[in-house]
Amino acid sequence: MPEPNTVLLFRADYELCTKYLAAYAGKVVGEAVRLGYNVIDLHGVDATKEKFEAAISANDPAVVGLFGHGWWERFHGQDGEKVLDACKNDQQLAEREVLALSCRTARILGPSARDKTCVAYYGWQEDFTFWIDEDISDPLDDPYAEPFFEAGLTPIRSVLNGASIWDAYDKTIRTFNAWIAYWRTINDPMTPQILTALYWDRDNFVLLSKAGPVRRAAMSPIIVLGMVALPLILKTMGK
Repeated sequence: MPEPNTVLLFRADYELCTKYLAAYAGKVVGEAVRLGYNVIDLHGVDATKEKFEAAISANDPAVVGLFGHGWWERFHGQDGEKVLDACKNDQQLAEREVLALSCRTARILGPSARDKTCVAYYGWQEDFTFWIDEDISDPLDDPYAEPFFEAGLTPIRSVLNGASIWDAYDKTIRTFNAWIAYWRTINDPMTPQILTALYWDRDNFVLLSKAGPVRRAAMSPIIVLGMVALPLILKTMGK
């Protein structure tokens, strides 16, 4: 059985999208340490298939955070290396709670892992999207990116704080809704774009579990995207 006090965080970091993702996921590293967890942090050049498989084998973590690019049946690590592939090596997620903050892996990889007794797989059925301001050098200072990553990291934060898998899902939806409510009060040229992307990410977030059926938020009306000038860019975690 997996070690309940052990967490594996896998953070690719090699281009703009993964730079943002790794920075926000890095906050979870410190939070998990403060909560008393044994944390294995595979970041940047260490976010490889070889080191992932070695860490799973040696440490048997109960909780796994996957932060990188993805597609329907696969998840990618540093420099785009394929790390997990449905029906090939996803049995490594068996008996674990997994957050894949990535694009589309909840379509095929997630269900395949669930069928191999993954306790809970939190992920996205379509692209995970976020807006950034390229004029800001530190991702953690980017007000446009913040709501997406703070909401997207809610599942793993909730699990680390002792929430059930269902409560972690519900809290994630509430966090997206709180950010949506906040941005509906903001007078900013980017507000329509931020809201559209937040609705999209919320509505494509799912929980897959051997303990019950898929949970998915009710779909919301789409807000029409307006035209914006660079350096404001819409990013996805797709491969």
